[in-house]
Amino acid sequence: AARGSWQWVVPLIAVCALFHGYAHGTALPEFSEPARYFAGFLMATAVLHASGMAAAVTLRNQASALRAGGFAISLAGVWLILAL
Repeated sequence: AARGSWQWVVPLIAVCALFHGYAHGTALPEFSEPARYFAGFLMATAVLHASGMAAAVTLRNQASALRAGGFAISLAGVWLILAL
């Protein structure tokens, strides 16, 4: 339950999101229609965000479940980085 200043976190997330979006944009298949491709990405992103928010609201009073989920996500990130 660390508390910190959000003034440096929000710009960092925005920069990461920009690069992440650019990576998806460059992965556009040649056979695809760009408008449909990006509409699908927008819908998938909305579903993922809504699912994450629902999970956070559901688990907000269960600190051990939140920590376990955060730990699992961290492990997955480390695994992905090491797999490069």
